Amino acid sequence: MFRIGEFSKLAMVSVRMLRHYDEIGLLTPDTVDPYTGYRYYSASQLAVIGRIQLLKEMGISLSQITKMLELLDQPQKLESFLQMRHLELQQQQQQLSCQLSLVQSAIERLRKEQTMKQFHVEKRTFPRMKVACLRKVLPTYADEHQLWAQMNHAFQLLDPGKKMFENKCAMAVFFDEGFREQDVDVEIRVQLSDDFAIDQPPVNEVCFGILPPVTAATVMLNGSYDQIGHVYEEIAQWVEEHHFQMQGPMFNIYHVSPAMDPNPDNWVTEVCVPLKAE
Repeated sequence: MFRIGEFSKLAMVSVRMLRHYDEIGLLTPDTVDPYTGYRYYSASQLAVIGRIQLLKEMGISLSQITKMLELLDQPQKLESFLQMRHLELQQQQQQLSCQLSLVQSAIERLRKEQTMKQFHVEKRTFPRMKVACLRKVLPTYADEHQLWAQMNHAFQLLDPGKKMFENKCAMAVFFDEGFREQDVDVEIRVQLSDDFAIDQPPVNEVCFGILPPVTAATVMLNGSYDQIGHVYEEIAQWVEEHHFQMQGPMFNIYHVSPAMDPNPDNWVTEVCVPLKAE
């Protein structure tokens, strides 16, 4: 038999931790002297300490280890515990991988921000124009391409040989009062030629009409949309400094869109925030 200090050296576990194990019923001394209160451990308990330390290294809590030690003679149940821990670790690994990716992206954004030029904001008035419009509630903002595919089909039905839409203004308008993660109200618009007759019925749900003039604070965004937060920040500061008020849905004009060029570095988007008339 070994006193607690001796057993501590052999087990490579502190006396404090051995006492804690005793308190929670994880590993009780083999014998306790009724007169002195000294704890005595047996050599066979070193194997138990080895199991406890191994399970701790797996990240298993002491309360779970207590239950697992009770199942040493039931290997199937013990394996079930370990399988559950394996699944938990896999889930944690995926979560950590995602967090690492977010941290790395944040580092890269921070480095870009340190060298990034401020966006130039200007007040611009868009003239009255004839447009083709298609408005729907989409699952997310990323599904905007569905509207463009439907609009393109409508153009082909109208007149596949005539290029009345070429080199015209194309935009997306966002009608929701605030930002939404799903079920977003979006309308796409394409400028029509001056000689287009807008009094015809809808084609493939695409309607035709005339937009009145609108004044907006605008920024030309060159590159991918991951900079859009900085663009809105610049516009907000400009609006505040010039004592304007926002009015109406925000919209984007696509000068070079993903459909025109798959390389995000080449995208050119005019971000527009409508202003209240003075």
